[in-house]
Amino acid sequence: MKVMDVPAACLGLSIIRAEDHDCFQAAMEQADIRSHHYYFPRLLFSGQRERRLLLFEQVSGSVLLYSLHQRESGLGLNLYVPPFPFQTQALQWAQDRMRDFNRGRGGQIEWVQEKDIPLIEGHGFLASLREQEFIYDRAAVVALQGSQFARVRRYLASLKKYDELVVRSFTPADEAGCMALYRKFRTQLKEKGIEPKGLAAMANCLKDAVRLPASRMQGEVFEVDGTVRAYSFGGPINSVYGCVFLTVADHDFPGLAYALRHQMMKNFPDLSYFNDSTDNNRPGLREMKQRFRPVEMHSIYKAQEARRGSKGSSLPL
Repeated sequence: MKVMDVPAACLGLSIIRAEDHDCFQAAMEQADIRSHHYYFPRLLFSGQRERRLLLFEQVSGSVLLYSLHQRESGLGLNLYVPPFPFQTQALQWAQDRMRDFNRGRGGQIEWVQEKDIPLIEGHGFLASLREQEFIYDRAAVVALQGSQFARVRRYLASLKKYDELVVRSFTPADEAGCMALYRKFRTQLKEKGIEPKGLAAMANCLKDAVRLPASRMQGEVFEVDGTVRAYSFGGPINSVYGCVFLTVADHDFPGLAYALRHQMMKNFPDLSYFNDSTDNNRPGLREMKQRFRPVEMHSIYKAQEARRGSKGSSLPL
């Protein structure tokens, strides 16, 4: 896949590399971050596309993460998330950079946690709800106690009928088998009228997962009779929250989608919560995630820099 070139106007901005994980992790530890949009492997593997490129710089102790994107009128520059940890000087710097790049027009912040809205509204941004993320209590999901988890327990128990079910760590040798399953998975979604997304990010992850330490991301493969039937990638966003990053399960084996999540949360006993992103407006996916009894539906907003002189409030009353 061809990747967008970095224009001269983005001087000082860097493409995200695998070796940047410590820099990002340190910044995230200083901020109250719980959104899956900050998960470093997600930024790394989905940040370089033909029409969108994630770039970053460090200003006043904050990481500034930008989205350079192609639009009908030409290239545009937005903030991907607010500065983290938040610093007023860093946001002001980013606003100036966006206005300069966008020829005087204000920029956007593409993903904003609800708690960060008061921080950015004072700088002329108006926010609107974009999506909600599923956040689980990790220990509760691992224990699966009580009637509220009965359905999940039944799905996990259904896998006992497969005598040759093997769960193991992902290795580079699994790339072809996992990609073959992913192609089948995409076909299964299309047959249900769902247009799948994320092919490039998936291919990048399968190819380069081993470039990240296990402390940042772990991959697992579920084989039945020697064939890959499910796999997952995930890990810590910071020392409190984890991210269910990528999960693929053959629809012919319905219990595996539950097993992927349950096993991932068992793998990180030091974390308190896991973010399982959104339901992508898919009722079946929403129902499955609800069965893990989220303790929070975490609201994520987008924010537009208002024209100077305009006023308004963004949060629902």
